[in-house]
Amino acid sequence: MRAVARFAIAIAFSRDRRHRWRQVSVGGGSAVAAIILLLTVSLVSASLVAQERAVTRQAPLAVRAAALESSETPPEGAVAKEIPRITVATGRQVHTQWIQPLEGHSDDPAAVPRGLSRIPAPGEAVLSPRLVNAGITAEDLGWKSSDAGTGPGGAIGQDGLSMASDPLIYVRPGAGMELGTDGGIRYIFSYQEADPRAATGLTLDAEVLAADVTLYGAAVFLLIPGLILLVASSRARSPVRDSRLHFLHLLGARRRTARLAMGIENGALGAVGAICGAALYGIGGPFLTAVPLTTIRFFRGDLAAPWWAFLAVAVTTTVVTTLCGAMGRLRLRRAPRSRTLVPRLALAALVISIGLAVTSAHPAFRGPAASNMFVISSLSCIAVMPLAIPRAVSLTAARLSSARNPALWAAARRLQHDPVHLSRMASILSVLIVVSSLAVSMWGAATATQAERTPSASATAVSLSWREPAAEALIPEAQAALDEAGIGAVVLPLSFTSEEDPGKVRIPDCEAFAVQAAVDPAAICGPDSRDELREAVKTHTGHELLESTTKPAPDPIGPRVIVLSADDMETQQLQQALGFLPALALPTQSWDLTAPLPLVQWIVAGGFAAFVILALAVSRELGDRTIEDRERESVYRQLGLGDTARTRLTWTLFLFPTIVATALAFVCGTVLAYAGSVHRITEGDVTKVGIVSLVALAILLGTVTVAMVLRRTSDVLDVARSRQ
Repeated sequence: MRAVARFAIAIAFSRDRRHRWRQVSVGGGSAVAAIILLLTVSLVSASLVAQERAVTRQAPLAVRAAALESSETPPEGAVAKEIPRITVATGRQVHTQWIQPLEGHSDDPAAVPRGLSRIPAPGEAVLSPRLVNAGITAEDLGWKSSDAGTGPGGAIGQDGLSMASDPLIYVRPGAGMELGTDGGIRYIFSYQEADPRAATGLTLDAEVLAADVTLYGAAVFLLIPGLILLVASSRARSPVRDSRLHFLHLLGARRRTARLAMGIENGALGAVGAICGAALYGIGGPFLTAVPLTTIRFFRGDLAAPWWAFLAVAVTTTVVTTLCGAMGRLRLRRAPRSRTLVPRLALAALVISIGLAVTSAHPAFRGPAASNMFVISSLSCIAVMPLAIPRAVSLTAARLSSARNPALWAAARRLQHDPVHLSRMASILSVLIVVSSLAVSMWGAATATQAERTPSASATAVSLSWREPAAEALIPEAQAALDEAGIGAVVLPLSFTSEEDPGKVRIPDCEAFAVQAAVDPAAICGPDSRDELREAVKTHTGHELLESTTKPAPDPIGPRVIVLSADDMETQQLQQALGFLPALALPTQSWDLTAPLPLVQWIVAGGFAAFVILALAVSRELGDRTIEDRERESVYRQLGLGDTARTRLTWTLFLFPTIVATALAFVCGTVLAYAGSVHRITEGDVTKVGIVSLVALAILLGTVTVAMVLRRTSDVLDVARSRQ
């Protein structure tokens, strides 16, 4: 055993230049895989931590006003009250928390939210660093700036945010203004104590994804591609290793001994790579904050992996490389590889996975069970795809083994003889296509959800509301604020005669209404023009006119109004002019949300990461293929094949499994896209899947073409040098 280990380690760390490719491939692949595995663990861990922070922020020790017997009187022990709102800033929805300390608690530490050093002064707002860094100020939103935060420059501190890029605002109503006592108010007993049961869940654009979503995304875009890279790298070619193992075979060593030597040699290189990768991540991981291609940022240290992860990843990487080495080829097989059990089972597993995906979309299956079935089927499709491709290639080659074309016949025979080895590059390409198709489909579903969730409406009539116990005390001030901001608009109160009433419009000033409705005042404001006025109100506001004989019911929460203008109004203009209104609720229009959702950004980053990892695996396989083609050239020359015949055979051996893999990956990607669309996880679009497949195929073809041209050029130069 000791002699075998010394023999294997001597091969692993040989100084022969011909062994450099294998050393770089196995060691480098193991290092990259270790980093990917540690990043996967860190992302899931950071997701759990960020979720805990979000719940802590959303769930102070509190009680809802609606749960009290009398909402007019604050419960005993309450120190503040709050109500959430949504503000549009930087092209996205921003969680805005309106807070107001109860009488006698302005300096009470229990009334201070996490991330703040004190309660802002009346009319002031504290913004998160994300908004401050984007150039947004409180004045842009109609408030006064405050430095009450514990973060840089008085912004909200880290303990009050779920992530560094979390957009959040705390606002306090202006002097003399109230949030009221009903309609969603929460009475706070302490911001420093958390009650997870009280979490509002109001995070429409959450930076951090749920832990189960993060785990699924990390598995699809990081874990599986990383393991594929690790396995592919573990099988790198080396003439030195082959010759030493051949010598061992000539000495009469048993197969078990040879495989033990292969495993130790591979494991030694893998262990060195894993340790280097783990060390690199241990040094750089705590400083990782930015997610590439996104605006999402973590706090420093969030992506630091726990100590046990380093040990687990190093052991896992070493074990995988050792097993891959031990399971490698001892010599060229005489029997078709497709007759072994694994490829048969893999192809059957792929068919079952596709069947599960289709079944999950059937109307008979609904709810979490169907969604979980889709998740499992998609993961299994990606996992077994590279194992199933050789069997599919072998079956297809068997159909063409009697072809009259010499190159096609020879390629079909070779693919039947050794489909696993010759289909490695195609197998990785198939995973790349399926993962990329899934990413594009998920991106399409997320962007479609963003476009659909906020209905478009005319910007000339905007319905809004605010909190104020004195029903219409601030309506004149709102009108004055619009006039001062230069916004030509009229504020029209909505009155309600019952709970079911959608609201009827009152016209305090008919001439002002006529100006903004672009109607002649004489046509609708006369004593005999009541019908014309009703029609104009219905046309421009969508509501009925409140008749003078109707007595409206008082609104205990606060006024609801329609702001009507002859010109289009921007949400930002209204926010800046009317932001002083307590707990202002402005409608979010679809054209205001120009920034991509965090979910979309996560999908883009994940798809990019998977593409890079799998492209690296394909490139490594291309290096092996180039080495093998050089060795085959001499065999082809001895058989009397000319340059043209050799080129045709080489291209046929490459294109045959590549086309089969692309076709099978396209089918799987399409099935997953349409099955996932039922659960609103993906978007069923065969065109996008087809484009992804063609682009991946074109990139691979271009890369192989360039590699072949470079190899031919190198061969010509070598021949020229030898003649000199």
